[in-house]
Amino acid sequence: MELLSDQLDAFDAFAALLLRWNADRTNLTRIVAPREVAVLHFLDSLSLIKFGDIDRCANVVDIGTGAGFPGIVLKIMRPTLPVVLIDSTNKKLNFCRAVITELGLTNIEVLHVRAEAKHGTPNVLGNFDLVTARAVAALDKLVPWCLPYLSPAGKIVAMKGSAAGDEIRAAEPLSRKLGLVIRKSPAFQLPEATELTTRHLVTIKRAGIKSSV
Repeated sequence: MELLSDQLDAFDAFAALLLRWNADRTNLTRIVAPREVAVLHFLDSLSLIKFGDIDRCANVVDIGTGAGFPGIVLKIMRPTLPVVLIDSTNKKLNFCRAVITELGLTNIEVLHVRAEAKHGTPNVLGNFDLVTARAVAALDKLVPWCLPYLSPAGKIVAMKGSAAGDEIRAAEPLSRKLGLVIRKSPAFQLPEATELTTRHLVTIKRAGIKSSV
């Protein structure tokens, strides 16, 4: 996909801020080489644009956003898309707030809450077309955390690596109990492919309900 010049500038500013905060203030990521940030954070997050039907979504909540992946990346690419970032670590959310201010992003909300607790967020529960999660937890734990945020016809997309198949098999009893269907995308590789850059998007929807996305 082609990026506009203002999007490239936004990613440059995002990366610079990430590396500066990581060095000076707090450990946001173990990935510190600029090329690795571009591939393992930005391009990985951008796979949701290519494979996740983002343009059909009315809104997105990013569970366990950390330093803003994939939520802020989605916002850069789709500026009018309402996005909510949720994380339990306030120092990471402070970084997300700094990025939002630096890039002048609007209609993006930051919530300091444990997703699994679901306390203090009645305005966001059950409201989202798309619930995303990247490197948060295994599917059998992640699905119950994400499900309360999902609109009736929405979907969860978990960003997973080469162990996606094993996680799906472990989560199948729970998914059947909850009336969910889990599907795995074909594997795709990020540039400079290694086992760590083998990726899948795992989609979870309610069974028997026509999805809006």
